[in-house]
Amino acid sequence: MTHKLRWFSMTVVLGVLIYWGLAMGPAQQASKDDSTTRASVPVNRRDNGTQILMQGNSDTQSTPAAPAAAPERSDELLDMQHLGTDSVDNLLARPTSAEAAWMRRHGYPIYDEWIRRNEILLEELERRAARNDVAAQIMLADRLSDTHPNRAEQLLDQALSAGSAFAAGVLADQLSTRALAETDPRLVSLYRDQIFRLGQIAALLGDYRVSEQIVLRNVQIPVDGYTLSRAMYGAHLFLSETNAQRQRTGLPPLQPSIRPGFDAWNLLLHGPRPETISIDCSARPDLCVPVSRKQ
Repeated sequence: MTHKLRWFSMTVVLGVLIYWGLAMGPAQQASKDDSTTRASVPVNRRDNGTQILMQGNSDTQSTPAAPAAAPERSDELLDMQHLGTDSVDNLLARPTSAEAAWMRRHGYPIYDEWIRRNEILLEELERRAARNDVAAQIMLADRLSDTHPNRAEQLLDQALSAGSAFAAGVLADQLSTRALAETDPRLVSLYRDQIFRLGQIAALLGDYRVSEQIVLRNVQIPVDGYTLSRAMYGAHLFLSETNAQRQRTGLPPLQPSIRPGFDAWNLLLHGPRPETISIDCSARPDLCVPVSRKQ
């Protein structure tokens, strides 16, 4: 009887040990896995010592956070493509009524005609250019730029002397193409000087859009402060010499005027101006900086 009781007790104990092993084994493995996972999760400690999990948890593998999705482009940002900073075509597109009138007075082609300029007979453009049609001179120069570059440059110089800043943009594009294909650094430097001079001429003639476009479309050409200084001087010299020549031939001097729409264009391109506040220094002298005045 005693022998049977001993075997029964051993059987119960063995059964308990087997059950404990089967039940606790997965739990210990899960605890071990959880400890490993937590060790791989980066934490950030606040000043009070509290740990904050930055990413991941005990159930998921830690992975880098996905980059935030780019916001959808608004209509205003899409309109920046039509501000004249990416193509000379867009310098003519969608003008206001005030802009359209200003552009006609300053020898700009109409957008629709400019877009189909390659469909116009060269003979027709030659006849119109000979009658001092500035828009025709610019379109003819564009047509001849590949086959007769010198004649094209002469036509654009003529249109520029008539006060068309658009001619400066077209000529700068042609010179930029030559500069990028040129291997002689001296000629590249010459083209660079002419391009940035044209940008300053466009500004003097009142077209801020042409001026900005010339700069943005030629950022790959090295330029320094001295080059820009020479460009400004060259632009003023051009205007002075052009007006002297016009006076000799009985023509009135060029009277630069700013292209309409500058405020709206500047707001769309550069955003609103920073807000300013005024302070009553008598009430808050601690916020005012004293200015010494010479006696």
